[in-house]
Amino acid sequence: MRKNTLDMVSVGIVCLVGIYTGTKFFEPIVIDRLRKDGNLRSDVPIPDYDRDGNLVMPPPPTPPTQSPPPEQ
Repeated sequence: MRKNTLDMVSVGIVCLVGIYTGTKFFEPIVIDRLRKDGNLRSDVPIPDYDRDGNLVMPPPPTPPTQSPPPEQ
């Protein structure tokens, strides 16, 4: 029973590492494609990547926009 639990933990760790590295690999590719297609949202801060997929600089935080109160 103990070996089975250890196997499940190992599989879980391998899955998490695979998801993390896959996300880090595909994120610049997906962002670039969305930008080229014109489907990238402008209300969400998007990190910038160079040609090699390295993070250039984290985007500055944007303050939320508030609508003016209605006039009476």
